[in-house]
Amino acid sequence: GVEFYGHTVEFTNFTQAVFTMFQIATFEGWAELARVLTGDSGEVNVGTSVFFTTYIMIVSWMLLPVVVALLLDNFSKVAAIEAALEVKEIQVTQRLVSHVLDPLMSSLSRYNTSKDLSLRIKTLYELLDADDSNGLSYEEMHEGLKKLDLKPGIHLLADDWDAITNFGSLLNDNGEVGLGEFERIVRKQLMEFLHRNNSSALIAAGEAGSDLAAVFSSVNYLIMELDQVKKDNAEVKHHIEHLVGALTESVRDRDRDRDDQLDSMGRSGRSWMDRAGSGSGS
Repeated sequence: GVEFYGHTVEFTNFTQAVFTMFQIATFEGWAELARVLTGDSGEVNVGTSVFFTTYIMIVSWMLLPVVVALLLDNFSKVAAIEAALEVKEIQVTQRLVSHVLDPLMSSLSRYNTSKDLSLRIKTLYELLDADDSNGLSYEEMHEGLKKLDLKPGIHLLADDWDAITNFGSLLNDNGEVGLGEFERIVRKQLMEFLHRNNSSALIAAGEAGSDLAAVFSSVNYLIMELDQVKKDNAEVKHHIEHLVGALTESVRDRDRDRDDQLDSMGRSGRSWMDRAGSGSGS
């Protein structure tokens, strides 16, 4: 452009020519500029026509659509990657936080010994028991959990309270949970939390093709076996209690029968003695 039209203001130097060509690429006033370059005669200049026509066809009809297509393709790829990452993050969050008390269980899971865990549970119970009544109500636990510095925070609903208290079977006459029942609830929730975490780690290790998948699978199996042992022990305990109750009742029945027999024998002996005494007197 500088070489062909350097005598015009629009192509005086390279910088001015670049600006002019950019103006043409935007279709802003290019027709008026082309007519100015044709000369005063007003006749169509073939060289000028070919210059502008080929430039517009190459830049506006070919290069710009390619650039726009590349930008849209890259934008679509970035959007798809972000969507996949968001879905994965949601899945991870759902795995890690699948119960309302999981943030609390995550904090409690860092205990050293069973005694240390009991001490942590007792401290938590005393913290939540706002009125120091040795009883924890739904309102106290609901408000207390919201004040704890946990990420994410815990918003305990009434349905959650019913579920963790086994629909009220662990509540006392005042509708509150004592320390012993609270520890049972926390230990059960902690066991379920560790089981869920181990299952999540097993899935992640399997997706990554890691050898740790076998380790997590073994741990998962041990947790299931331990839970089954606890259930079996509970059933055995129930059967033993039932058997002891039946034996106790049988012993009581036998004692009653023996007492009845002794009483009957005693009455018969007294009656015989009375009759014998009456015969001697006559």
